[in-house]
Amino acid sequence: MESPDLLARRRRPADIQDLVRTIKDKTGGQLEFKPFAAKEIVGDFELLDGVKNGVLEAMNSFTLYWAGKMPSAAFLSSYTLGLRYPHEWDMFFYAKGGLQAARDIFAKQGLYYVNRIHHGPNIIHSKNPIRSFEDFKDLKLRVPGGMIAETFAKAGAKTTLLPGGEVFSALEKGTIDAADYTGPAVNWALGFQQVTKYISMGPEGLMSVYQPVDLMDFTVNMNVWNNLPDNLKRFVETRSRSIPTPFRRDPEGRHGDLAEIQGRRHRDQPPERGGCPEVPGDRRADLVRVGQQGRGCRAPLQAAARGDGEPERRLRHARHVQGLSIKL
Repeated sequence: MESPDLLARRRRPADIQDLVRTIKDKTGGQLEFKPFAAKEIVGDFELLDGVKNGVLEAMNSFTLYWAGKMPSAAFLSSYTLGLRYPHEWDMFFYAKGGLQAARDIFAKQGLYYVNRIHHGPNIIHSKNPIRSFEDFKDLKLRVPGGMIAETFAKAGAKTTLLPGGEVFSALEKGTIDAADYTGPAVNWALGFQQVTKYISMGPEGLMSVYQPVDLMDFTVNMNVWNNLPDNLKRFVETRSRSIPTPFRRDPEGRHGDLAEIQGRRHRDQPPERGGCPEVPGDRRADLVRVGQQGRGCRAPLQAAARGDGEPERRLRHARHVQGLSIKL
C-alpha cells in the first residue's frame, strides 16, 4: 500500500539525500522519501501554508520565516543576544520543554513539529565594510525578519526579506548592499564572495551575535503524521534530530575541517588600536579573518571574500530540495 506523498524541504541537497538514504536503508524500504526542488511545488515563504493546506505534506524551513504568522516562532530560532551555541538550544528543546512548546505552537496550525535542525551561525556579506552601528544607516540589508530585522532597523538599516535563492542576484544587481544569510560553507557555495568584498562577524569565539545558531524545523502535516505507524514516527523523530549540520560541510557536501572554506587567521597582519585592519589583496583567501578582539580591534571582525568559483557550481548548490514522498 502506498501512502500520499510526504513532502519536505531542505536547503542542502547533500543533507536531504543523507536523510533519504538512511531512512530507506534503516527501515528496510518501509519508508522512502522522494525529494523535489525548491519552487517546484511552492515558494520559500509559501511552505507553511502549503503544508497546512495539504499542497505539501512536510517541510524543512527556517523557523524564523513564520514569525509573522506565529509570533512565538521568533523564540524557536536564534535571535539577537539570545542563546549562543547549539548545545544551549539542545538544552532548551530537550531538557527545558522547548520541543513540546514548539509542537504546541505548530499544532494550532495543523502541523506536527518533528524536530529542530541546526544550521549554524549567520554572517553578513557586504559590498562595503561595516565597522560600527553608524555604518548600518541607510544600508539596504537582507535579513530574515522578526526581532533580527527590528534590531537592524533600529540601527538605521533598510531591511528586506528575500528567499535564499534570490540573494545572490540581488547583491549582483545592487538591489541590496548587504545580506545576512547562513555560514561560510553554504554562502561560499552560493557564490557570495563573487559579489561582495567584506564579511562582518561577531567577536572572537562567536561568529554571530544576532543569529549565532540559525535553526530550521522539520515539520509534517498533522493528518499525514498521524497516519504513519508508531515505529516509523519514532524513527523519523530520532533521525531528524541528528541530520548533518550543513554549515559543517564544505561546498561539495563533505564533512570535515572547514579550514579551506573559512581560511586561516592572517597572523602577519598587526592589529590596529581602535580599528580593524584591511585584508591585503596580494593573496587568495576564501574567508580570511582579521583583527584580534581584545587587542585593540573592537569593531565587528571583517573578512575578505575572494575567489573565482564557477557559476555552474554556484547554481548547482543554489537548488533547494523541497519535497519528499514516502512509500509504506
